[in-house]
Amino acid sequence: MSPTEWNVFFFNTYIYKKKREISVYYFRSPSPEPIYDQQGKRQNTREVRRRRKIEEQRHQFITELLTLNPDYKPPGDYRFVLIIYKS
Repeated sequence: MSPTEWNVFFFNTYIYKKKREISVYYFRSPSPEPIYDQQGKRQNTREVRRRRKIEEQRHQFITELLTLNPDYKPPGDYRFVLIIYKS
């Protein structure tokens, strides 16, 4: 197995592992100050923060996999993220 094939295999396995992990929260960190929307519903719960972190990691691996293998097709539930930098 060539190094490129190994990287493709590793990233693909990691992406599906992260997909399963999105609904499972193993680690607990101290909570930041709560943020509420206009209806009074909390926006930055532990679950939301953890899910956002896992989705960011998954996105990084998918973009890396797309650069290694242009023929790679992302998972069906994946949405491309447009990153906008503020100056």
